[in-house]
Amino acid sequence: MDALITCGSFSRTKPTSICLLSVIEVMEERGHSCRILSIDGLCYDTYGFRPAKNSDELKHKQAISRYRRIVDYLNLYLHGGGLKNELVDLLYEKTEIEIERRKPDVIVSSYGSIYALEVGSRIKKKYQDSIIYVPYFLDGLLSGPSLRFETQKQHDNRAIEKENRLLRNADSIVLMKSAEDTYKKYELRLNFTDKICYLDIPLYKPRSSAQNKERLHFPPNQTVIYYAGSMPRRIRDPRFFMEVFTQLSSPNTHLYIAGTSAYMKDLRAFARRDNRIHLLGLVPHDEAISMQVEADYLLNIGNSFQGMMPSKIFEYMSTGKPIVSTYKIKDDSVVTYLEYYGNSLLIDEKADAKQQAERLGAFIDRTGNETIVSTHCEAEKLYNNKPEAFVEHLEKLVNKKF
Repeated sequence: MDALITCGSFSRTKPTSICLLSVIEVMEERGHSCRILSIDGLCYDTYGFRPAKNSDELKHKQAISRYRRIVDYLNLYLHGGGLKNELVDLLYEKTEIEIERRKPDVIVSSYGSIYALEVGSRIKKKYQDSIIYVPYFLDGLLSGPSLRFETQKQHDNRAIEKENRLLRNADSIVLMKSAEDTYKKYELRLNFTDKICYLDIPLYKPRSSAQNKERLHFPPNQTVIYYAGSMPRRIRDPRFFMEVFTQLSSPNTHLYIAGTSAYMKDLRAFARRDNRIHLLGLVPHDEAISMQVEADYLLNIGNSFQGMMPSKIFEYMSTGKPIVSTYKIKDDSVVTYLEYYGNSLLIDEKADAKQQAERLGAFIDRTGNETIVSTHCEAEKLYNNKPEAFVEHLEKLVNKKF
């Protein structure tokens, strides 16, 4: 099987890109080939072309400004496919060139932006049954957050119109399990529900539970709580947990935060108040994974929107480490997964911060530096979070078609 993955943009530090690379690793282990194509050009090819991050080979292709990308995206999102859109045309042109160079069995349109869906739908219309078209929703459209200037109803109506147009000719549509309730709510208004396959974020890859004897990133005598990832405004607000942590009585427990945050001003203020808080900024993904393995506890900050699922949770669970997670909404998808996992502490952001600090202290005292061993039951429940689940789905589609 040869797969061509199209996406709006690609960076090895983005969660969506990390998910795609996880899938590709399994595809290649099974003898398949794969390419990743973005607006900026060919980003990956099994057959030898793997440009380094920020290489000159890709830099010269990034001629379209960030401002232009935002304007084109809003035009496309708000007005549909009737308008001429430079970014869609560019990605379509590059996709056709790749198809002529080596025709794939399947084109996977990864929804990190709407461009890939526009292109995938157009490619399917042109090539018909000779190419399998699979939209892959690692982010949400209908199940995602609304824009600031629109109501939830306006967002839902607009998303339903877009998805009915762009997904009607798909061979199969892979959605995240966390989005299932939203799609069931609107199933009478959607024209593609019979094609949906609910899988999940493909980053659950259980590792050995053996602990590092030596630390490279953290002092050896500290108990380390570690967070990796972004904190977008309106989506992931760290301030409640920071209040909890500053009231934690353990002087030897330190908090390390890696990644970007829209709340950096607040985080710096907390770090000035408490010298146990360390802000690391952006770190390479490989280094972030190494830090996860070294840390004693892994932290997740709850999302504000139902149906959103942070990919880091499955990387966290792969380590077997104790996980601490806040939640601010009743239906936070993280809660179910951490209940599967078992070795976790869930902190309600509507509760009293001092009481939650006491719970956190008791959790640390009780769990120490332990890991868990994946049971058969847990493996069954989390199977759809393994990259193998998506690869096997593609294999079935290709085998049935060809």
